[in-house]
Amino acid sequence: FGVFMGFLAALWLQRIIRDEVLSTNVMFVATYLTFFGAENLDLHFSGILALVSLGLFMSAFGRIKIYPESEHAVHTVWSYAQYSLETLVFLLTGMVIGYEILYSPKSTITAADWVRMLIFYFCMQGARFIIIFTFWPILNRIGYPLTLKELYVVGYGGLRGALGLCLALLVMQDHESFKPRLRELTIFYMAGMATLTLLVNGTTCGKLVNYLGIVVPPAIKGRVHTHVLKELAVDTAERQAELQNDRFLNVVDWKKVTELAGLPTLIKAVGKEGDDVSAIQVKKSSYSGFQEADLFGEIRFRMLRVLKGLFWEKYEEGECSGDAAGLLAECCDQCLDDTSRQIEVWTRVYAYFTTFKTIRWFFKAKNAPLIGKYCRRYINRHLTSIYDVVTTFLICTAELEHHEASLPIQSEIVQQVLKEIVANRRQAEVYLLTLGEAFPEVMRVIQCKRAASILLATQKSKLGRLLQEGIIEQKEYNKIRNEIDERTLEVEALELPWDAVTFSDIVFEYPVFMCLTRDELSALLAATKERKFKPGDTLFSKDGKFDGLFVVTRGIVEERVGGENMTILRGLGSIVSFANMVNPDSKKALFTAAARTDVTANCIPTQTLEPILRKNAKFREIVAKSSILVLAKLHPGTAKELATMEENSLNEFIATSEFKMPGPKDKLRFPNGGFCLLGSVRVIVAEGSESKEKYGENSYIPPSDKEFAAGKKDTVVLVFTKKMETFVKEHDVKHKKSHGKHKASISVAFEKEREVDIGFNRLVIETERKGSYIPPAGQPYLTVPGQEANREEESKS
Repeated sequence: FGVFMGFLAALWLQRIIRDEVLSTNVMFVATYLTFFGAENLDLHFSGILALVSLGLFMSAFGRIKIYPESEHAVHTVWSYAQYSLETLVFLLTGMVIGYEILYSPKSTITAADWVRMLIFYFCMQGARFIIIFTFWPILNRIGYPLTLKELYVVGYGGLRGALGLCLALLVMQDHESFKPRLRELTIFYMAGMATLTLLVNGTTCGKLVNYLGIVVPPAIKGRVHTHVLKELAVDTAERQAELQNDRFLNVVDWKKVTELAGLPTLIKAVGKEGDDVSAIQVKKSSYSGFQEADLFGEIRFRMLRVLKGLFWEKYEEGECSGDAAGLLAECCDQCLDDTSRQIEVWTRVYAYFTTFKTIRWFFKAKNAPLIGKYCRRYINRHLTSIYDVVTTFLICTAELEHHEASLPIQSEIVQQVLKEIVANRRQAEVYLLTLGEAFPEVMRVIQCKRAASILLATQKSKLGRLLQEGIIEQKEYNKIRNEIDERTLEVEALELPWDAVTFSDIVFEYPVFMCLTRDELSALLAATKERKFKPGDTLFSKDGKFDGLFVVTRGIVEERVGGENMTILRGLGSIVSFANMVNPDSKKALFTAAARTDVTANCIPTQTLEPILRKNAKFREIVAKSSILVLAKLHPGTAKELATMEENSLNEFIATSEFKMPGPKDKLRFPNGGFCLLGSVRVIVAEGSESKEKYGENSYIPPSDKEFAAGKKDTVVLVFTKKMETFVKEHDVKHKKSHGKHKASISVAFEKEREVDIGFNRLVIETERKGSYIPPAGQPYLTVPGQEANREEESKS
């Protein structure tokens, strides 16, 4: 009954937009209706147990139905209600026992009942262990596997509290169904069990865990804790030095302030953590003294925590559904249970998906009478959910990899863990492409709805910033926001026709071809031929003949632009590949493209494309910009930083650049850098001198104020409108500045450790010399006399 009421509440909640009061009221109404219905509608259900079922359902499924902006308010109200009512239950129980059992002359509780209560406590513990051991094999199969030691803790840690007392109070107040003796024994034994489990089990369970060695903190955690204490001490000393220059604090007893601020205590605490004072001054910043397994476990733990936070951030920003964030976070929690093993988030996510075989059965039944409508609805919702989960996973793992690749703790270990993340993302990419191959008719609908949802989320974010900046008033905000919310609901309920993606759809709707005239489009359609490839067949081979562009309408194609990690997978709607059109010899392939699965692709001959490229300048520019990714992967040595950029970020960066085809006499400037696709450019020097600064084909041109001239051959360059460093910073700000925050959560114990150690050494020296520490006003504490010469050597170490 509680699950049923939770289902109804979840349906109601997902239709409430930005209304904290109504969301909270729905939760309270569902709670009281659940209890009332279970107790008073002749259903013979327990009201308390129905509430437990409701709570479990809402925790697992209902939470993600609450609108993100309302969730905090609902959580705050329920936190207060939970605290108040739980306290009230204990208070009422104590009053009932004190008045009606201990002091009432009519009480039936005797001294023997006190002895029986102790016996009952041990019987209850034994019964709990018997039940848990009986169901141990089943628990290992359907939930988290439990070891024997963990089973002891689960059995011993069963505390009795507010829930049992509520049941006992209900029995105590039911004068018609139960005799006085039974009512008094129920509340007496329940209160006794609650008291004993809280006093005995609750206070000793931690000792049992330590005794069994279930939770053994790795040695690196002690190092992390010590480093945090050092950082606190150094920051406190620096701030105190600044305050000594404050004219409003000129009569302060700084020795007393130092003691009140706990600076000596922090220094002593570091010593207790195992760092000898004399050894601190020469200790190098290294983690080589710790077990490699501990380092791996610590880094995996922090990365998984960050990844989980990124999933919920995407949900709060409206870029994924609550179901997707909840599933991904749950899979992260499963991996966090054992950080000694490699990260396998994707494997756990994949286990939740319906198999393609089952989905194909629904496809066969989608036109059947009666059930066809429900089959289509299931396919639409399920595949939309899968697409949401996979794309969110890909985005978040890419962000994590991009911002954590430079952690200064033993880079080989960090890189190994990052490889685990990359392997997970690679598997997800393959699955997403396979999904598009298996169900191409639905992918178009899903991508349309997702694109519309992202744009609406962008509108909400922009509107919220305008309100915070005071540009619009609350009334205007509510009016515009309600319109956006209505469009959001329309997108969620939209059902588009299922039409397989055809070549004509791509030609007329793909951004690359939108600049073509009707005659040019007609020429493309007339010249195009459909071709089919089996797994392993090559569309074209490196240095072999290049017949034309291939537009993939079904299947997966591999672009082998380098080693194993340089293989680019292309699926439905992809074009393979514009890079060959930029090649000076357009009839010769720059790399190999092969079918990974059964592939259907339309080939646009090069003899049809070349006249269009010569006549249509805009098309020529788009083709050149679209080829940068592959060219950068093919020539990482000359492409420099461009070769390491993530595909979406690179495309966004290149889109704003200026496309130029300079003549030999034209002068060029690259204040923000650029890229040379064809020909060459060189720095202009005085006559009679030869320029040594020259950039050839597929070369990144760093920012420079010098003048450049094109070479004698046909030259094609891109002039960047922003420096790459500026773009990266703006890109981070655009994405909520969350990456820096998460980077800090991973590397808080590692970054700037050398500086903190040096500053702490200075504190130790001053403390030993003076007996108590008072920093000289304005003097920094990130340098130590005599140690600067060793900084470079220690840094290398």
